[in-house]
Amino acid sequence: MTEPLAISPDHLFDSLTAKQRETMDLLCDGWTSKEIATKLGVSESAVVQRIETVRAKSGGLLRKELVRLYRDYASAGEADCKQNTGKIFQLSEWEHDVDTGIRNDADDDLVLSDAMSFHRSAPWASQSEPRVVPEVLDGDSATLYRLLAAVGLALGMVALTLILLAVAEALGNLV
Repeated sequence: MTEPLAISPDHLFDSLTAKQRETMDLLCDGWTSKEIATKLGVSESAVVQRIETVRAKSGGLLRKELVRLYRDYASAGEADCKQNTGKIFQLSEWEHDVDTGIRNDADDDLVLSDAMSFHRSAPWASQSEPRVVPEVLDGDSATLYRLLAAVGLALGMVALTLILLAVAEALGNLV
């Protein structure tokens, strides 16, 4: 595991400069050194130097351990700010004579007199792209039509083969 810190994490992170704190915040969010440098508008070596300075102050902790400690430190600071005051809040008494009617009006009251509907298709639906499949083979009976087309093509190829064989035989008999 890691060695214990020479100083407390609170003292370590309280002593950070604004730039080091900003770098550590981004590092805790999972940003890389290069991304942090781009976001802050500094060189990557400056970001690495800030992180290494914090590591040196911590006694040489690994980067992931340093990030974990800083996350714990930052979340503890946020939790302190969100704590309840511990007081009991008294709500005012409910008045029975207040009108408890329907709070939401009917939808008819919200219709504008000049309202009109717009029918807009998706932008990609209107593009005129070449059709890959003919319209005959695409539709309600597409499976049947495609099967018939495949069978027709197969029969046509068989007939063409027979015709070519007959022609070849006739030419063979002539010679």
